[in-house]
Amino acid sequence: MDNYLQTNMPYVSIVIINARNIESLELCLKSVYKTQYPNYEVLVVDCQTPNIEELAMKYDFKLISFKNDVGPAKSHNIGFKNISIDSKYIVFLDNDVEVTPYWLKELVDIMENDKSIGVAQACIFQYKHPNKLDHSCLSIDLLGSWISTYGLEVNSIGNKTIEVFAASSAACITRRTVYKITGGFDDDYFIYDDDTDYSWRVRLMGYKVVLVRNAVVYHKSNIEKTINPFRVYHSTKNRLYTLFKNVGLRSLLVRGGIYLFLSLLAIPILAPLNVQLSISIIKAIYEFIKNLRRIIIKRAYIQSIRIIDDKVLSSKGFLRNSIKFTINELVQKYKYLRMKRDEL
Repeated sequence: MDNYLQTNMPYVSIVIINARNIESLELCLKSVYKTQYPNYEVLVVDCQTPNIEELAMKYDFKLISFKNDVGPAKSHNIGFKNISIDSKYIVFLDNDVEVTPYWLKELVDIMENDKSIGVAQACIFQYKHPNKLDHSCLSIDLLGSWISTYGLEVNSIGNKTIEVFAASSAACITRRTVYKITGGFDDDYFIYDDDTDYSWRVRLMGYKVVLVRNAVVYHKSNIEKTINPFRVYHSTKNRLYTLFKNVGLRSLLVRGGIYLFLSLLAIPILAPLNVQLSISIIKAIYEFIKNLRRIIIKRAYIQSIRIIDDKVLSSKGFLRNSIKFTINELVQKYKYLRMKRDEL
């Protein structure tokens, strides 16, 4: 690109989150370095990957490496703390994502042309099924679960940028200024739901969250959401965190109360299927109660800076209030667990 573009296109920091997977990371890097955009840097926040220093020398990216597993949520924040002072935007990528040449230009263009956008997600396709969409959060149900784009055909969203409730951190861009004032990702989450929480706080500040159809990337992960004790623990804990911090007081009494009640109800129901799942829920609720003081402080800050009411988000269809829909989702998950148990 010519000198004019190099000096006039905003500088972008691409932060890739990696853990113990050098093969996927290298494939991701190969695609990233084919990006047709003049002003960007690449940072890799890594956990416990052998020989990654050699890869850093080969591709000349900035490496922030940890011997202990700090989790994706904290890794995003560590990456942010190490970006260039010149960066206007931060892009987060998972290590199992491969990008197309103009993905970054499309993301930057939409941010530059619409200052009301706080976060923009790339249009993520399934690597194994390239005509089908990966996850993006169109809206959430009463319990904070995503109503997702996963499995939809590409023509279902047309050829334009669409507004969504929350962006997947597998491939998204956000403004540096927005990241700072919201506080970024929440370290306490470790993994799961941290991107929902971040997008929710961005929305409360009055910004939009969008999916950019022409910013195409491909995600290799196994999309099936395996229900295991690790996932149940962090998902339960983090949903409690997310609801308690972000919803208004009236919504908190409804959504938080329903979620806590159903979580407690799930303990005896799940025990005959997998007692470890029940134990994970108990541990998650205990962790939430143990950290309640810190969560209250975070809630106070979020509620003090919010300018958007829950009613606005509900009126746009982002916060679903259907109890019937939510119960149907829970029944499907229960049937899935029974099926898995019967297969053993």
